[in-house]
Amino acid sequence: MTTVRPLNAVLQTADVAARGGLPYSATAWATGFHPLDRELSGGLRAGELAILGGPQGTGKTTFALQLARNVVAAGGSATYLCYEHDERMQLQKLIAMEASLADPEDSVLLPRLAEALGTGGANDRGLPGRIGHLPGVAAALAALDSYGDRLRLVTGSGHATDVTAVRR
Repeated sequence: MTTVRPLNAVLQTADVAARGGLPYSATAWATGFHPLDRELSGGLRAGELAILGGPQGTGKTTFALQLARNVVAAGGSATYLCYEHDERMQLQKLIAMEASLADPEDSVLLPRLAEALGTGGANDRGLPGRIGHLPGVAAALAALDSYGDRLRLVTGSGHATDVTAVRR
């Protein structure tokens, strides 16, 4: 829904908020990358759309996932829309990120994690039983659980994911 208001009405709303001691600026969520946060005057703002561009293979996908992870780890919420990887790969990247933060000396490499996740066979201990032996993974799964309800993963498709689909 689009809202159209004259500037004097917006000024009046800001003045009422200021007189009542209420904040009137958009909340900034730190990206976790301090030079970027300085340039963005504190970080990403709720309600804004951030689009990354650049050549293939420069780390845009991983960087965007790190931004979303940092925002939700700080208490915010985010939707991560990726046209390149499905939710399984997004989850693997998040587990690897969290594991490397939990155990920087012996971080989980993505191939080791993928191999452990790809191993078949029933395991009544579920995901922790299958990958919990890898360094930092137990802490990673706990971290993901702590913010999992605030991070939405969307696998996009060039022919099926338009603005309306993203909004839904």
